[in-house]
Amino acid sequence: MKIKTHVTPYVSQGCLCRVRRENGFSLFELTIVLIVVGLLVSSSTQYYLSTIENSKSSLIEFQAATFSRAVGNLYGQAKISNSQSLSVMDSTIYLNEKGWPATAERRTSVKSYNQSPEECERLWHGLFSNAPGTVIAGSKEDNSGQSRKDFRVYSINGRICRYELNRSPNGEYFFDYHLSSGRVDVYGG
Repeated sequence: MKIKTHVTPYVSQGCLCRVRRENGFSLFELTIVLIVVGLLVSSSTQYYLSTIENSKSSLIEFQAATFSRAVGNLYGQAKISNSQSLSVMDSTIYLNEKGWPATAERRTSVKSYNQSPEECERLWHGLFSNAPGTVIAGSKEDNSGQSRKDFRVYSINGRICRYELNRSPNGEYFFDYHLSSGRVDVYGG
């Protein structure tokens, strides 16, 4: 037995309308969607990049402030105890002739005018128990381009230890520690 069905057009307020099925977007609709998505991606990329720059600035300011507090505290402790070295956690910090922290672990040339990058690096790791990783600027590891360390360490004229954020190109974010005065200057923050 066969049943016959009959489809009648939909009539509304005197209008004969056909029910039609659409498959997908028209070219115009697709273009509008792509433009909106492009605008969203463009604005979010600018926001993302500015957020990265803000985080680099905040990181270098935080590390410099922490470093400054640590050397200031050690300077004060050394003056009170009239000592040329202090124990901090598991390391010994050696002070230069002006009383400021100069190096850690091994006593080397503890002067405020002939600091080596290695001494700057030892000081960094002696001050912080969980110090961010460092690489000495110009070393084999640094020149290989494979270094994943957070900071690059310099000695400027033997009088300044420079700690540069390794994640930024062209030395945009760094701080300098002046060995003769204990001053910490932040750049790019």
